[in-house]
Amino acid sequence: MSNPNLASLIASLVLVTASLVACGSSPPDDAPDAMMQPAPLDPTGTFAVRSTYSLVAPPAAAASMLAELAAATDGPDDPSRYLIDRLVARLPEGRIQLAVAAVAPYVAAYLQVRLDSFAPRLAAGTRALADGLNKIARHFGTTEQLTIGNDGRVRRLITGLRIDTASATGTGPVDIALAPLGLADIATAGNYALAADRLTIGDHSADLPYGALLRVGLDRAVVPRVVPGATSLDAALVSLVDCDRLGALVAEYLGIGTPALYGRACAVALTHLAAEIYERFDTASVRMTVAGSARVIDLDGDGPIEVIASGTWAGTVGNAPLALSVFEGAAP
Repeated sequence: MSNPNLASLIASLVLVTASLVACGSSPPDDAPDAMMQPAPLDPTGTFAVRSTYSLVAPPAAAASMLAELAAATDGPDDPSRYLIDRLVARLPEGRIQLAVAAVAPYVAAYLQVRLDSFAPRLAAGTRALADGLNKIARHFGTTEQLTIGNDGRVRRLITGLRIDTASATGTGPVDIALAPLGLADIATAGNYALAADRLTIGDHSADLPYGALLRVGLDRAVVPRVVPGATSLDAALVSLVDCDRLGALVAEYLGIGTPALYGRACAVALTHLAAEIYERFDTASVRMTVAGSARVIDLDGDGPIEVIASGTWAGTVGNAPLALSVFEGAAP
C-alpha cells in the first residue's frame, strides 16, 4: 500500500532538483566540500626553537685557546718540555730559577723518558682535552624563543646554549640557560616572508658569548670524559700530572733545590695555565650572521601554524662559514 505523504515528499524533491538544474545551480552535495578547505596559513606567533650549528672550522676567536692545549704535545720532547718551561716560570726568582732555566732542555729530555712514572696519561689526556674542545668549537647550538609578527619581522631571543656532547660522551646535547651563567638573553631580528608553506628569514646578526660556550662545554662535557670525577680544567691537569713525583725527579737530576719546591711550582704552573685559558674564555665573543628557511605546518587546518620544521641556517660565526646547520620549533 502506497504512502501518500512519502509520494508527495518525493515529488517535491524532484521539482526542487529540476528547478536547480534549470537555473544552473550546483547540487547541494558540493557544499560540505567547500567547508572542508583549510584556512590560509597564519605564521604569526611565538615558538620554542632549537638550533644546531656546524662550522667548517673554529672561528679565529677560538684559535688561541685551542692552540694553548695543543702546544703541550706538539714538540718532540713534549709534554715534558712544556711542563718544565711552565714550572720554571713559577719558581721563585733567584739562583735556582736561573739554573733550571739554563738546563731546561736537558731536564725535559731526562723527564721525557720517565714520563710513565709521573704522568702516564698526560700526553693522551691533553690531546683528548684539545680534541674535545675543538669539537665543541665547531658543533654547538642555541635554545630560543622565535616570534613571528604581523609586521613582517621575526624576532629571536636566544636564552640558552646547547653543548654537543654526543661525540664526547655518547649522550645527546645538554641545554644550559644563559641566566645562571651570568649572561643576558640575546635579542636579534630580521625580515621574513611566507610563500605557500615555506618561511624564509632574512639576514640578521647577534653577538654570541662564544667563550662561555667553550668553557661550559669543556668543564661539563670534555673534562669529565677525559678525567672522571674532574669538573674543571685545573683539576684535570693536576690529576694528569703527579707533581710530587715530578718534583722529586727534577731535584734528583739537578742536585739543587728540594722536591717540594719543584712540586709546588708544578702545581702552581698547571693551575695558572688553566686560569689563563679560562681568562680567554671569559672575554671571547663572536658575531653570528645568518639567514634561514623552514617549512611551516598548520596541524589542524584552522590557519595559525603550530610547527616549524626542516629549518636550515646559512651564514657565518665569526670568520667561519656554517656547514649544515638546522633548526626546528613548535608553538607552546
